[in-house]
Amino acid sequence: MEVRQLSQLGLRKSDLIVVFDYLFRKITIKEFKSHFPDSLSVKRRIDKCGYMLLNCKLFAYAHHVAIRDSTRKPNPRNFGVDLQDARFLRRMDLSHVPKKFRAHTLKDFQESLSTFLTSPDLNNLLGKFISKKMRFMIKSYGDTRDDLQMSMRVAAMYNIYRVYPYFESYLHMCNVGKGAAAKHGHSLIKQRTTLKNQRLTSNSDGTHSSRIVPLEAVHHVLSTEEYVDISVELIETIMTRCTPRVQHFFHLLSGNFDSEFSLFLGQDNKLAALEMRFDVYQSHVQRYLGVTPAQVRGLYGKLRNRYIKNSRLLIE
Repeated sequence: MEVRQLSQLGLRKSDLIVVFDYLFRKITIKEFKSHFPDSLSVKRRIDKCGYMLLNCKLFAYAHHVAIRDSTRKPNPRNFGVDLQDARFLRRMDLSHVPKKFRAHTLKDFQESLSTFLTSPDLNNLLGKFISKKMRFMIKSYGDTRDDLQMSMRVAAMYNIYRVYPYFESYLHMCNVGKGAAAKHGHSLIKQRTTLKNQRLTSNSDGTHSSRIVPLEAVHHVLSTEEYVDISVELIETIMTRCTPRVQHFFHLLSGNFDSEFSLFLGQDNKLAALEMRFDVYQSHVQRYLGVTPAQVRGLYGKLRNRYIKNSRLLIE
């Protein structure tokens, strides 16, 4: 579910003040954690909330600067901020932020961010990084160059959101983004090569193959003790005959990279699919798409009845 009001985060106003104090560097991560018994859960909600990280932060700081400098106050509508949230954000104390950091309009900031994310400079950095350090992931894990680049761009964008407004210049913002993209790339490499996450088998010729079967998730949920293994061909047939919404569900469930879902999770969803238990990862997919466990069970049952029982896979 996309958050468009701070009330949707399920936090009290006193909690939100602590959250924004942390986002604007008024308090440390240690102080943030001491306030919340479930600080990890709260941080995950923050990390996946673009509305808070982008719209609310930009509006709050723009309003603070306008009051400080006696200039025209910003209109919350121009920042995509809910009017009730605007009243809360206007009362925020941001006097600790040094005056040298300028405020941006939403339009200006998004244009600068878009310019950076599509720049030849960033494209060149990502291309060289992937070619030099991540080719094994493409060859052995089935990652694509586009997916890896997009994952690193999402990391760059997220960190730029987090650092704002502490940018001395556009170049400074670009450097923050490039550093975050490279750090995320190294994190991907580390996680893929960690033994506990290792999903490769050694081949006799010295190469490695992934043990992840295409559309593994579809196979997993449609298989039962009553039926033998489902062929890839049948799975592909099922996928092509489903509605776009169901196809999207299985696309995410299979661990295919999705930038918006990654932002929702606060991490690369492709890695999350590898690291999490299947039922945990599936629950995140359900919440992201706004479907209930009962609806998913009904979908699985319908697909089994429609395609599996009428196939030759039924054990004689």
